[in-house]
Amino acid sequence: CTDLINLDGGGSSALWIRPEGVISHPYDNHRYDNAGERTVPNAIIVSYARQRHTVRYRGAEREYYISLPENAGPDTPLVFCLHGYGGKAGKYRPEMELECLRRGYAICYPQGLKAPIGKTGWYVRYPKQEGMKDNDVDFMLYLAKALPREFGLSRENVFFSGMSGLCEHEDRFLDRYLVLLDRAGKDFAD
Repeated sequence: CTDLINLDGGGSSALWIRPEGVISHPYDNHRYDNAGERTVPNAIIVSYARQRHTVRYRGAEREYYISLPENAGPDTPLVFCLHGYGGKAGKYRPEMELECLRRGYAICYPQGLKAPIGKTGWYVRYPKQEGMKDNDVDFMLYLAKALPREFGLSRENVFFSGMSGLCEHEDRFLDRYLVLLDRAGKDFAD
């Protein structure tokens, strides 16, 4: 954080986030709860550009978040940022989003599916993923073709990045896309 604003902090200041609502403890009702908010006709709103989308892919509803720069067009690069095992696309690496948008790039955060034990991730044949059948490499390649068409972005400048076991399949990406995956996790033989 480089800039701060000092708000009153009493009943006229409340912190509201979606979906929880008021999460601070405005004190106009003299109780330590979030019901003491004073009605004030103004607000400061901070919002990420990240928009949630869903797509049906091979019978499953899949989710991704995308942020577009203000002047997105056919020359705008698209960066995929893949979360690691147990990660959540909606909250993953906001600094990447800010940097991409500052540079005029679009950024997409796909969401991995839940493994049988409940953690989200990309199917890469980890032992704890037994029972998963989705081919996440094919899903990424699908998004890499579909999103530039849908959002009018560059089809040539598509990049992949993140902390993901999908890097074990980078050979499937390399013939078409530049892959910048950080290596994480374990290797498992076929």
